[in-house]
Amino acid sequence: METDAMTITRDSHEARSRERSGCRGESAAVSLNMMNPLRRCAVRQHGRWTVGVAAIVVLFGLQAGWADEPLRRFEFHRKAMGVEFTVVLYGAKKGAANTAAKAALDRVTQIDAICSDYKATSELRRLCAEARPGRSMPVSVDLVRVLARSQEVSKLSGGAFDVTVGPLTKLWRRARRQKRLPPPDRLKQARGLVGYRLVSVDVHRRQVRLKRSGMRLDLGG
Repeated sequence: METDAMTITRDSHEARSRERSGCRGESAAVSLNMMNPLRRCAVRQHGRWTVGVAAIVVLFGLQAGWADEPLRRFEFHRKAMGVEFTVVLYGAKKGAANTAAKAALDRVTQIDAICSDYKATSELRRLCAEARPGRSMPVSVDLVRVLARSQEVSKLSGGAFDVTVGPLTKLWRRARRQKRLPPPDRLKQARGLVGYRLVSVDVHRRQVRLKRSGMRLDLGG
């Protein structure tokens, strides 16, 4: 298992109070939707990312026996998406905590494998590499949901958020490494591939169509 657990025994009343207050003071607790990556939340606090898994806690029965057994604090870590994810759980059973945390962090790893614009093997990168102008490409449920929501945000923001900025992102990443501004002609060429209206998303058929050759998607928008 990639994660390491650190456990601290707590008085059950204190632990329940911390749970109700959202574990404030040491970490922020937010919900991670296991089915929809668009609803997952990450809160940065004290220089690290903390992921709360209240839904998973219930799913794996960590609440069982809280009235009779002192709760223990379990903390798990995994690096993904360029940051460190931390899962903090309270429960009586170490095995259940390990199972719940692994499920949450495995989901993070799965989303990263689908949506990363850094990894050449990600589904997002494969979509961009294999797409042809006007050709509809089949994609996973997770990716079509992310892209559909991205299109909604692009429309609401008037294009301020736009996942088609990938060609510009690539140019400026190279410029940062080389400490040299991109050539004007390359910038002009990249801008011609940017625009959220150049992407068509069919949620029901789980298909995505990129309208120009050379487009590259970056979900950071």
